[in-house]
Amino acid sequence: MQHPYGKLTIGLLFFLLSLSVSAQEVSPYSRFGLGDAQSTDFAAVGALGGASAAYQDWLGLNYNNPASYSKLQFTTFELGIKYGLRSIKATDSTYTSSDAFLDYFAMALPFGKRKAGGLTFGIAPFTQVSYSQLSEVSDSTVGSFTRLFNGDGRTYKLFVGSGWEVLGSEAKYSKHRLSVGANANLLFGKLRYSQIINFPDSSNTLSTRQTTNARVADAVFDVGVQYTLWLKRPSQIGSQVKINGLDSLVYLPIDTVIDWRKDLNKKTLYDKKGFIDSLVKVRRHAVFMTIGAYASVPLNTNAGIEKVYDRLVYTSSGLLILDTLSFTSGFSLKLNVPAKFGFGFMFSQADKWKALVDVSYTTWKNFNSIITESVSFRNDIRTAIGLEYIPNAAAGSFIKRTFYRIGAYYDNGYLTIAGNDIREIGGSLGFGIPLKRERFKMGYPHLNISFEGGTRGTNANNLVSEKFFRGVIAITLNNKWFEQRRYD
Repeated sequence: MQHPYGKLTIGLLFFLLSLSVSAQEVSPYSRFGLGDAQSTDFAAVGALGGASAAYQDWLGLNYNNPASYSKLQFTTFELGIKYGLRSIKATDSTYTSSDAFLDYFAMALPFGKRKAGGLTFGIAPFTQVSYSQLSEVSDSTVGSFTRLFNGDGRTYKLFVGSGWEVLGSEAKYSKHRLSVGANANLLFGKLRYSQIINFPDSSNTLSTRQTTNARVADAVFDVGVQYTLWLKRPSQIGSQVKINGLDSLVYLPIDTVIDWRKDLNKKTLYDKKGFIDSLVKVRRHAVFMTIGAYASVPLNTNAGIEKVYDRLVYTSSGLLILDTLSFTSGFSLKLNVPAKFGFGFMFSQADKWKALVDVSYTTWKNFNSIITESVSFRNDIRTAIGLEYIPNAAAGSFIKRTFYRIGAYYDNGYLTIAGNDIREIGGSLGFGIPLKRERFKMGYPHLNISFEGGTRGTNANNLVSEKFFRGVIAITLNNKWFEQRRYD
């Protein structure tokens, strides 16, 4: 029987993509630095306020801490589409913009005899430039004129990473487990910054345009570590098996050591094909604490710079370039792309709930801006909390098998303009919706949906404040690849 949410999922994906045809989300603050720093949280983590340092889950991906890849049990593919809506308020006006685009995708492969490691590759966002600002200036010498500032472009991280257990084993129910991981990223993208000076009251004065194009391409390396220990010893373990074509859980005391295939065959707790899923073990009543930390360290990132000065006129059909006054290319600018460090805790009960707290620190203070602006950068501190709950992971009810997530965060911001720090505060919620009734047989495809809303900036000193809404819909497909089948 086809799952009733399959067609709905496809419809939502195409709807969000269609929104981007004639719209683009705009933020005046993306004019500075490399643009707005984009979240690298995948949908599940985004719904938890971005608390990612200690987050790990065997069904999904956490790009921010590559040590979490060691948790993977299935070959996993995840693709996310983001929709953004932003309302910008100045002292005397309000402007609203929106955008939808492919946010990220990744694929992960577990490896090792007991699935104690994972290899992941994909692409994630890094920054976005998207702004358009018009200001009017009155000068006693040249008269009145206008300045139009606009820019666009994005940068991304193309990554490959791996994580593995180096101490203990989840498959053996070790009390202490230590995982490490690393990502190698190619940071790339193209950004455009433009300023047009126009003299609307003078027919004898030509308009001028200065355009700066920047190409970014360099390497960034991420490392991560996660340590997990029992706070409460599990009382039972279980394995998912098939009985007459239906899912069932068989529970045994924690200290019982058995050969799953041999002993279950004696009890005939399997179908005639002999299928037994021995990968999935459920720990009843176990409570864990996970401590996580990560660091993202760039190399000396350079941007290739190209500058163009034009003279132009406005016509009924748009801008007409008369001539190019100068063209400069072939030089680079050292950017000092910031390093990022994160630390956090996660308390969890297997297949029941997770509670997370997280803090990250990003070294923006020494960043070199591509264009000269009256703005200063400062180191950024972000704190986040998140909570995830699933009523009953083994239930037949769709509602009981859905993940429910909520989170909140506070970011002190990395920009200081006219003496004002540009801070951000927000909240999030989301759902992990199962797309298949059989949870463990060959995987657990599901739909992760997250919503985030918040505010940024201030109206002091003629600055602008922003209210924003972001929604991410991500489809996650899990399956078993490269499994050797056994037949009796």
